[in-house]
Amino acid sequence: MSTDKSIRAQAVSLWEELTGKSVSSSSYSFTVGGESFDLYQANKRVQQAQAVEDDLTVALVVKTLAEQFAAAESFTLADILAGNERLKARVDLVGRMNALFSDNASVTLFDDFYAYCEGALAHYRELTPQTLDEKSRQFVRDSGCFVGLDAYHGVSRLTRLMVCDGPVDDVAKAKVSRLVFAFDSIEELISHARRIPVGFSLCVIVAPNISDSFFVMVINAGGRIIVLTDKGNYEHPLQEARMRARNDRYNLNRIEGSHFPYDLLGIKWGDNGRRASEGDAGNALMVSDTGLRVLGNLSDLQDWDLLWLTLFIDQCRERYFTRKVAEPQLATGSMVRLPHKWAGSCDQLPVPIEYELKLETRTSSELNSRFLHSIEPKWAERYNPNLWMEERFAASVPDDSLYVPSTALNHETPLLALGRDGQLELIRRDIDSLPFYEQEKLPRLSLQGLSSTALSTPERVIRDCHFLARHNQVQAIAQLVKEDFKNRKEAVQDWFYKAAAKYLPKLVDDLMALNHERVSVDTPAHQDALLALGQGKLINGKGSGVQVINSHRSIKIRYEPVRNQRVGSRARAGKSLADTLRLIDYTYGFYCCAVNREEEAQLFISLEVSSVFDVMTVTGLPLDGIPAELRHLGVDTYRGNSILDRIDPLGDIRNPWDQLSLYYTVPVSLKAFKALRRSRGLHIPRAMEVEKYAQQLADELLHRRRDGRSPATIPGLE
Repeated sequence: MSTDKSIRAQAVSLWEELTGKSVSSSSYSFTVGGESFDLYQANKRVQQAQAVEDDLTVALVVKTLAEQFAAAESFTLADILAGNERLKARVDLVGRMNALFSDNASVTLFDDFYAYCEGALAHYRELTPQTLDEKSRQFVRDSGCFVGLDAYHGVSRLTRLMVCDGPVDDVAKAKVSRLVFAFDSIEELISHARRIPVGFSLCVIVAPNISDSFFVMVINAGGRIIVLTDKGNYEHPLQEARMRARNDRYNLNRIEGSHFPYDLLGIKWGDNGRRASEGDAGNALMVSDTGLRVLGNLSDLQDWDLLWLTLFIDQCRERYFTRKVAEPQLATGSMVRLPHKWAGSCDQLPVPIEYELKLETRTSSELNSRFLHSIEPKWAERYNPNLWMEERFAASVPDDSLYVPSTALNHETPLLALGRDGQLELIRRDIDSLPFYEQEKLPRLSLQGLSSTALSTPERVIRDCHFLARHNQVQAIAQLVKEDFKNRKEAVQDWFYKAAAKYLPKLVDDLMALNHERVSVDTPAHQDALLALGQGKLINGKGSGVQVINSHRSIKIRYEPVRNQRVGSRARAGKSLADTLRLIDYTYGFYCCAVNREEEAQLFISLEVSSVFDVMTVTGLPLDGIPAELRHLGVDTYRGNSILDRIDPLGDIRNPWDQLSLYYTVPVSLKAFKALRRSRGLHIPRAMEVEKYAQQLADELLHRRRDGRSPATIPGLE
């Protein structure tokens, strides 16, 4: 073999010649000797080995993969007799590979690695390397190098945090505990961290929901204690609970991607991974001599798990004892000590006092978008249609409903109530005995305790605490908006009809002319409004019937002779444009004409009012002239996924004002209708045909727009 290149470079070159593909190829699989070979995963292993930057690692990985590849390829006796060229090339390639991998130095290193792995498996099973069974020996040769790669890269894939800092003992004192300790919470583990022997101890946090359990490698370096866990950090504090409410698959993905020994927990998966339960195969908890509960022994682990753990500990030994690497300080929301009227004494923390985390709380008025954008800058980049709710109601939210210790929450339901001083206050009440419909009437708050934060650094935990406080604030704001809608619904409807009545003289002629373009919501004013509203989409309908619509609008007209008109009683009459204009004769039961009150109305012209743009059309007002609660009527602005994304909770609540019903119907007489159309030289349809004629004109306009024979609609309103 040439000595111009390093062993790893030669090994990779030979591998690429063997597969006929570059190691960075995007090819996923091909067939060798009738067998399917996963080239993508094989090349991924080679790339992982290259990242180690060690000749032995690359050579051993390529050697193992080449043996697996070769086992799938075969030649017939006819190929040999015929002197098959491919066979000759393969024999030559294998010869060069053997020359590279059979070098005395390489063979010694390979054998040393195999012996070390076999010795580790034998050690924890209280065997000698000579008495290790053949199955385990073969596993080491077939998969040992891959386990080593997973161990090498495993440290960087885990959450690494420091429980406490201090001097690091000599590496010779670091022992590996054979027991797997079990705790109910990370706080319990922290409290008992110093009782864990110096060295390496594998621990598990056993959660009430078994699939939420996670493993922690505790490294007691003497004065410095470090934990590494596959728990991971969610995007926001409520993500785990929201994903759990759907199914357990989020944990299945985490567990399947972990190298920690979850088989010890005996989790039973059902419904295609959607549901997890405690199976019979899990180990029962025991109590050790130190008083700590124990899930099992390292000897219980399967070959892969035990070898990975051994090689992983070797990486940790070099990182934390030899190089003495420090990690970011560990923190959780339970380390925050906050007084609360429901929490009783706050003298006790679930962790020792030295771990207390200082949190500067804010009042509801101070917990505003300006502050939150300073710690969550991405929120400032995303349009939030509900900021008006904060401006109007945040100051009314009780401050003690924001930062709530988990110890303050129990089985009772938090509620908003009006105090004796006229200010809102936070109370709680057991409402389980109430019927469902009675519970729905109560201003219930779904508050979150601070312990829901991530297992992370103090900076991240503080951010999570403010996030949870914002969530709690929004719960109260949502109730206040709901109550405001209930109390002011008729007042806002009255505002709309008065504004529409005031603008009617400037619109009524175009309505009678059936000028459909006049009422389409694609004017420059509408375009500016759309930009101001975050480029949302026009929607129509409610609940599950919501659908996206376009900017086209049509004027509807209905003919109804006076003899057929029914107006009902004045006492039962709801808000309407005709009532606001005083066009209803309740005595004789008919409608008057909006153009000439002395005439009876036979035609009823209607417009759709499904969005704020329609409100602008019929009132003539600019967007900032519309009440804030109506400025997003019929406009859907994407705010992100509340499960997957860390978005402002304020943007995730529904605006009850979107359910406000507004109608626009103008009664006119046949005489006024004909006079206007005659003055403009327009066709005058017969009374019985006017509805069909108006629809025909609307359809023609829509077809012209679709054919591009009219001004282009604006983006988002097409």
